[in-house]
Amino acid sequence: MRDTQTKLAHVTRITTLGELTASIAHEVNQPLAAVVNAAAACLRWLDRGSPDLDEARRAAEWTVKEGNRASEVIRRVRALANKSDIEKVPLDVNDVVREVVALVQRELASHRVSLRMELTPALPMILGIGSNCSR
Repeated sequence: MRDTQTKLAHVTRITTLGELTASIAHEVNQPLAAVVNAAAACLRWLDRGSPDLDEARRAAEWTVKEGNRASEVIRRVRALANKSDIEKVPLDVNDVVREVVALVQRELASHRVSLRMELTPALPMILGIGSNCSR
């Protein structure tokens, strides 16, 4: 009986680790894909006969923002792995929604989904695990 419980606990840990790994990979892959896309766009705008420096600058800024977001995901995962306290900060729900929409924008477009948002202004702040990228 004890051997069976030990094996079951091991399988449960392995399964949980696999799910966690897939989740982390997804969370890091999103901003990395955005970095690659923004950098490619930046190069296209710079390679034009008459470079579009304003667009190139925006793409470079987006690249920095998304790189920081990937770094923040990794920081939070490390904090979880080290069992250190994760800082909870006040968050604006509307900002969180906008950030999530930005994450899935490419997926929405690829499936020809039109999204219309009506956010309520001045919602109370909530406590959550924040991202330094939007600050």
